Amino acid sequence: MKQQILSEISSKLSVLGIPVQNGNGADITISTEFLDAGWSTGSKKISYEASVFANEQDNVIYMYEKTTEVGHGLSFGGGSGSSFQSGKTLFRKVKSVQYGLDGKAYEYSLDLGAIPKAVKETAKQYGWKFKTVLNKNKAMYPAGYVPTFVPPAKQAQPVEQAPQANGGFCSNCGMQLMESAKFCDKCGKPVGTTPQQPSATPPVTSVEPQYQQQSQPQYKNPQGQFYSEAQRKSGGKGGTLGLIGFILLGILLIVMLLAAEGTPVGWVVSLVLFAVAFFIQRKLKKKGCLLHLILWIITGFLLLVVLTMFTTGEFSFTTAGLKNAHMTTAMDSSGKPSDKVSSYSANAPQLVAVAELRNAPVNTKVKFVWRYITGDILIKEYSMDSGDSDANVYVFSNLTNDRPWPEGKYRVEMYIEDRKTPDAAVDFEVMAVTDKPAAGTTSSQSFSAVLPYEKSFTLNDGKSIGKFRLFVSDGTGLYQEYKGQVICEFHVKFDTSSLPADFKMKPEQATGNNEMGLPALDGLIMAVCSDTEAYHKTGLSYAQAIYNNGNIKPFVETEGATANISAASIKELAKKYPKMQVLRYNQNEVGMTKTGDTWTTHAEKAFGLHPPVTEGNIPWDEILKDLGLK
Repeated sequence: MKQQILSEISSKLSVLGIPVQNGNGADITISTEFLDAGWSTGSKKISYEASVFANEQDNVIYMYEKTTEVGHGLSFGGGSGSSFQSGKTLFRKVKSVQYGLDGKAYEYSLDLGAIPKAVKETAKQYGWKFKTVLNKNKAMYPAGYVPTFVPPAKQAQPVEQAPQANGGFCSNCGMQLMESAKFCDKCGKPVGTTPQQPSATPPVTSVEPQYQQQSQPQYKNPQGQFYSEAQRKSGGKGGTLGLIGFILLGILLIVMLLAAEGTPVGWVVSLVLFAVAFFIQRKLKKKGCLLHLILWIITGFLLLVVLTMFTTGEFSFTTAGLKNAHMTTAMDSSGKPSDKVSSYSANAPQLVAVAELRNAPVNTKVKFVWRYITGDILIKEYSMDSGDSDANVYVFSNLTNDRPWPEGKYRVEMYIEDRKTPDAAVDFEVMAVTDKPAAGTTSSQSFSAVLPYEKSFTLNDGKSIGKFRLFVSDGTGLYQEYKGQVICEFHVKFDTSSLPADFKMKPEQATGNNEMGLPALDGLIMAVCSDTEAYHKTGLSYAQAIYNNGNIKPFVETEGATANISAASIKELAKKYPKMQVLRYNQNEVGMTKTGDTWTTHAEKAFGLHPPVTEGNIPWDEILKDLGLK
């Protein structure tokens, strides 16, 4: 069938006066020149090139066309130029000259669109497909292809013009003809022609193409590597990138619906909208990237509108989080909690909830919600802003009362940026306590021992003394603000003869200056701790105080206390913090901060820097037994 198709195409092109060739890498090749029929002033030459390949593997005829124009005269503004076009040629009238057997030259007009039309009609006639390609290689033999025939090109037959009656019509296309027209202006068919055979001219023998029959073309892949790759690339990058974009959009949609607490209607509408958009994207998979991008943007916008209308929550993508939320009796001067408690006395001057705000952008908002669980009462809501502080800061809220707190259970919930569920929550309890228990009586916090209570113990150096004290504040001295509260105090009296030999307490011993520009000296702290965590970290002394006017003090002492302590809190301390340590630090190791004209050394950072100068185990077993808690 391929041979018949190519023979038919060659015949039709010959009738149009188009010289064809066979071979040259394609089944049919054309290379000729015309003049532009519409070029009235000057001249414009058109070079026409075409190639045809009939692929019997998929019954498709591929055709490539290229026109190159070169002209001069007024139509180019008095100059000259050239241009070319490849692809489908539509209704371009050109002029050519045909020579008859009598030697006469006949000029005729031809529509270039008639050339591919002849090929397409032939393909359709035999049930084949026709494709115009922009890449010449697609209309050439694929790699490895061996043609099974070499059809000779059918030469255009000389014609003699015969005039047709005025007002006649073309017998091929039905176009009305001008008087004395020799060729149809639309299809180029000669008008009223009959083949002439001059007696002096040898007869022309019609030669039919000779084909070599073979059961199968001699190449492995009739389409060739080029065609199979071209088909796989159908749609280009637009379809692939569009598919990836919609997969990511689908994942983002699910995340946003979950984050914003989408309603059932919101889920249904969003998924239907996404499914419709995805279906359209699949239909556009062979289109370019721009259409996919436009579809992606429109779909994303519509989904955002749906999420806004059909969600109950709010979007929050902050990186901030709350850690180590607990209750404390007060915040110290450095903005840190002074202790950690789980209960208060009814006479406590304030209730303080605190947490570490981590990885927070500036001006992160935190809301505290105070609830009285026993009475099912919302006490207060308080919102604060982290301001321009660092990413990790302490945030807190406190409550004060001019009368005793109601006994019972309380809860503080903490929210970041108005989230619907709390990021942290703390439960605590308020218990009644008398102002001061009388001697020989029992504390209202269930201590069986008589307060005040005190227990001393020796540290490992054999000279320093640690002390645990438990008493009710009478509102005087260091604890005047905590009248009526049970105070748990840890005290150490450190013997300075236990200082290590390399302890830098003289200016000449310093190896560098601190941030004030003075010699960086050492200091001491007292810690109630475990091996990995400290409960109390209290400044004990510093070099200038130990080495005072050239005289070394024989001992230094300090204390750290927790107010409003409960029996449960003491048992928790005993379980988590078995030791008391004396630790050293250098000013340049812990750093210094200037506030106004005052410099503060961050001695609390000394924990874990060096092995302890001395330490000792707190006799918790004896203490708990004495207090009736064991």
